[in-house]
Amino acid sequence: MSISTLTAHNSNLFEIDAALEAAFDQMQEEREITGNISDESRERCVQLIAELSEKIDRIAAYLRIQQHTANIAGEEAQRLQQRRRSAEQRVNDVKEMLTYFMRCRGMKRLEGELNTIRLQTNSQASLQIDDRNLPQEFCLRTGSTPHRLLKEMGSPRAIQCAIAQAAQ
Repeated sequence: MSISTLTAHNSNLFEIDAALEAAFDQMQEEREITGNISDESRERCVQLIAELSEKIDRIAAYLRIQQHTANIAGEEAQRLQQRRRSAEQRVNDVKEMLTYFMRCRGMKRLEGELNTIRLQTNSQASLQIDDRNLPQEFCLRTGSTPHRLLKEMGSPRAIQCAIAQAAQ
């Protein structure tokens, strides 16, 4: 690419840098051969430095715009997340109100022209956890017999004996 057509608008940073390096090399050769640097070579270097400076400014402006766009998108995502949580809370509140209303009146369903609302019990069995088999770090310490002692004591009969001995 000719140096005269090289601009920050139509060239990338690498092309401008390569052209500037070539212009510096040409200036060095001129100095070695003639002992002087021509005004044309100096002007070419000044022009390329100005183009490089403009390109850097354009890149920095682009980065600021993209960062601003990312910040706006993040704020919008937070706002939408809050709206989602609010809507979910309103759904939960209405369901609880309907459940309360229907249970107070002994109703199993409410019928409208287009919709029917029913109370349904959860058909899944509840989760049963034997806390004696849990690792100690998953157990809460409440001031009652520590988990380690319960494990050592083993059976409910052994626990009753330990409690009776502690009471004496």
